[in-house]
Parts: sequence; structure tokens; C-alpha cells
Amino acid sequence: MRKRSIVAITLILCMVGTAAVFSQAANPRNTATLGEGRVTVGYGSPSSGGRDVLALIAPGSYWRMGADVNTTLNTQTDLRFGDETIPAGSYMLLAHFLEGENWELVICKGVQAGFRPKDTVAIVPFTLEKGHPPVERMKIDLREGMGKSTLVLSWGVYSLSAEFSDAS
Repeated sequence: MRKRSIVAITLILCMVGTAAVFSQAANPRNTATLGEGRVTVGYGSPSSGGRDVLALIAPGSYWRMGADVNTTLNTQTDLRFGDETIPAGSYMLLAHFLEGENWELVICKGVQAGFRPKDTVAIVPFTLEKGHPPVERMKIDLREGMGKSTLVLSWGVYSLSAEFSDAS
């Protein structure tokens, strides 16, 4: 009887540990340090399943840039995306597919039905690139460079990118 209890407890602990690992893999966080503060992006990471990921999004649509959870931007320093200054704080990020190869990064305080932005703080152009080696699980990287950093979303054979810098 005692052996069965130990085996059952061991199996439960293994399942809980496995679930935690899969949860982290599905909802990764990526962090970059910029200037005087920390910039963090959190997102859910869907699989492409071999699909053409851009064919899943209709022109005019807003996309929360991930799955299961809204994509968030938390910054301890003011940021500059193009001509737009984003005050330190917490925001949601959306991708807005205009048409053809035209995309925008929408930085807002919240979302409403259809993932439409609520309380938009800034809208900046996204640059679309095609032909990359396939990325099965969507990922968002914050890449630091000389004076400028880049937010890069990669999924399938595509990437969307927007440059930003410390505005303080």
C-alpha cells in the first residue's frame, strides 16, 4: 500500500513538472536591457503546423502576436519607436495587417473585441521580410544594437521587425 502511494505521488509530481515545462515553452518571455531600464516582452508561442502563417490573417485584421495570452511590453524606461515616444509602463502589442506587405505595430493600453486596440499609445510601421528558414514556434526577440534595438517577431518563413531606442 505504501509503495502504491509513493508511486502515485511520484507520478503526480512528474506530471506537474512536465506541465510547468510545457507551459513555459508555450508562453516564453524574452528580456532585453536597454539604457537605464529593463524592457520585457511576454507572449504565447503558437506552432505553425506547416501552414502559411500569413494566410491565416485577413487584411484589416489585428493580431495579438501570439496565442492564448495577449502580447505584453513592460518597460522601465521611455522608448522611442520611429517618431513616437512610449513612456515607461505596461502595454499590449498588436500587429495590424493593412494589406499586401504593409503591417503596423500597435502599442496600446488594452484590447477590445476582435483584438482591436483600446487606448492606442503609438502606431509604428513593421517591416516584413520573407524567405527565412522556417520557425515552427513563433518567437519574439529583442535584439540590441549600436544605439538602436529591434523587436523581431519570427514565425514560419516570415519576420516582422520594428526598431526602437531608449528615449530617456
